[in-house]
Amino acid sequence: MVPLDIAPRLLILELAELRSNNDETTRHHYYLQLRDNVVRHGGGVESLHSHHPLHEPSIVTPLLTLAGLALQADLGDYSEERHRPHAGSVGYCKPTDYLPPHMCLESNVLAVLAAQHRDNRGLSREEAELQYIREAVLLEAPLNAHLYRLRRSKNEAGPGRILLAICARGVRIYAEEETPRVFAWNNIGKLCFDRKKFEIRAVDQPDKLTLYSGCDDKSKLLLGLCRDTHQFTMAIAPRVNEAKRREEEGQFDSIGICILQN
Repeated sequence: MVPLDIAPRLLILELAELRSNNDETTRHHYYLQLRDNVVRHGGGVESLHSHHPLHEPSIVTPLLTLAGLALQADLGDYSEERHRPHAGSVGYCKPTDYLPPHMCLESNVLAVLAAQHRDNRGLSREEAELQYIREAVLLEAPLNAHLYRLRRSKNEAGPGRILLAICARGVRIYAEEETPRVFAWNNIGKLCFDRKKFEIRAVDQPDKLTLYSGCDDKSKLLLGLCRDTHQFTMAIAPRVNEAKRREEEGQFDSIGICILQN
């Protein structure tokens, strides 16, 4: 999640580069940003209806896997003496540092985290962080995106229950009890803001989707973010293709263009 007044920063990450000293900081901060997205927002799941697809086990289980990788990166190998969760104690970690709040309500959350942590024994911090990045960017949840709330109608109270995810591949719309709608950049026929009104239509769809923001300034900033993200994605497309080609040829172990996976 990135503040509205900050332009998108898209990263090209390759394992061969990240293993060098120069890119250790880049990898670590990218890992921290993705982990923060999970912890603070969980891909937006906590703001949606309990029956929304983003609450399905197909999303929850990978979030637990990510938590185990993060614990390995932060604490190293699990130790029964140092890390075993004791009944009635605070535990060896704070669950809300590794999982979104709605997943930390179960009484056995520390035991679950410990089990996930044990599964990653032997991974170095670098390996755990890189695996975290790999797993996070491949999830359907919008963890690797700019995420904002919009309203279904202009009279709706609050910031809105619709989630707008702006990512490298396009725009995704998450609404309650509905399948997420995906608008790829190359298939958007119309994308505009008219004051508080946001309209988007796919090239192959006659009907447009209309949503509403809370203020004119937010609309302008969102439109600019969509434009800048699209332009940047197109500009680095040749590098993306080259990285994929080299990875397929086995020239290096690459995680490719991580932020372009979503």
